[in-house]
Amino acid sequence: MNIFNLPVKAKTALSAAGILAVYLLIPSLFLMLALTVTLPAGDGAGSSVAESLFTVTGCLAAVLLIAGRFRKKGLSLAQATRLAPLEMSKAAVARILAAGVGCGVALSALLSLLPLPARWLESYDALALSAFEGEGRILAVLIITFITPLSEELIFRGFMLRILLGGFAPRWAVLITAAAFGLCHMHPLWISYAFLCGLLLGCLAAGLDNLTASLAFHIGVNLSSLPAIFWRDAPWLARFGASWPLLLLALAVGGGGSAFLLIRELKVDLREKWAVISDYLARRGKGALRKT
Repeated sequence: MNIFNLPVKAKTALSAAGILAVYLLIPSLFLMLALTVTLPAGDGAGSSVAESLFTVTGCLAAVLLIAGRFRKKGLSLAQATRLAPLEMSKAAVARILAAGVGCGVALSALLSLLPLPARWLESYDALALSAFEGEGRILAVLIITFITPLSEELIFRGFMLRILLGGFAPRWAVLITAAAFGLCHMHPLWISYAFLCGLLLGCLAAGLDNLTASLAFHIGVNLSSLPAIFWRDAPWLARFGASWPLLLLALAVGGGGSAFLLIRELKVDLREKWAVISDYLARRGKGALRKT
């Protein structure tokens, strides 16, 4: 079957899947190269830094490779991803960044409050804290708070989302990219966390038509993980942070603040949304009465 005869949605999905495959493959090859170089040396701290550097280099190489494909079509990186920081005010970027921090705090608190399997929580904490071990702590902070959000936003809410919007309704394009983003995080808790964040990130990128919005939110979410650095060095702080009253406060303040800021930026008319929901529920109720 000739691929050019496939329906638009199928061709769009294949194009998006190709971008995801490149993003998964190239960093993996760079990581394998790092392991090949560092394992014989047997230096644990040095190998951790080298692996981080090689992985980041692989992510950036994947982004540049994909950007080159769009450049052949006459589109710059900014045009292909709608990364336009100059089109957003500094105040709007700051509000979205703050919303990201609040969302990250709220989601972390929610995961701590839910009755999840102990082995999931233990492995999640071990993976999250391992990023800040060794001599590469400053590099880890730079990667987590800027390089990773930038590369992931360019891939998922930039290249992939823009392609999917050409063949799917916005809600489906956002849902598909969020699902792909979540599954790439592997761990059960990270999958859930990333999927929920992916929905918000997709709504921001598509709703404001600017990747700068989702990038600022993503940086904010990742910034909320930085207290893990101090928890590693101060166990009493970790115990304090795990107390139920504080977690509930974090969930309420972080979630409420984030929701308020996002509603303001996206200009969501809550009265209009409630009228649509009320009308839908009323129609469902009348339908149920007719059946009985």
